[in-house]
Amino acid sequence: MGKVLVGIRETPAPDWQPIETAPKDGSDIEIVTALGFEMRARWERLGFENAEGRSVGAWVASEEDKHPPCWSEGACWESNEDEMPSDPPERWRPLPPIGSGSQLADANSKKDKAT
Repeated sequence: MGKVLVGIRETPAPDWQPIETAPKDGSDIEIVTALGFEMRARWERLGFENAEGRSVGAWVASEEDKHPPCWSEGACWESNEDEMPSDPPERWRPLPPIGSGSQLADANSKKDKAT
């Protein structure tokens, strides 16, 4: 498994799969982008248009402000609002099962902030 550095994975873990095989049903998954940013995201098929005005889908961050800076409003476009190339997802894997170590750490972190 790769080393995690502040939301960025040095190398993809062995269980990562090509993004072309990811579910496009709106369910949250973990992705890693071309530049190594690891995050939760989902495919949304409505609400996005290409340059020709045709309706297209897009990868969207599942958590606010937890996405590469080049993702305009949390969505991965071919180029962002500043006409800069985006950092597209390359690999994906399912979210860890509920109750696994990483989800427990997230829950504990939120609980600590609330108290």
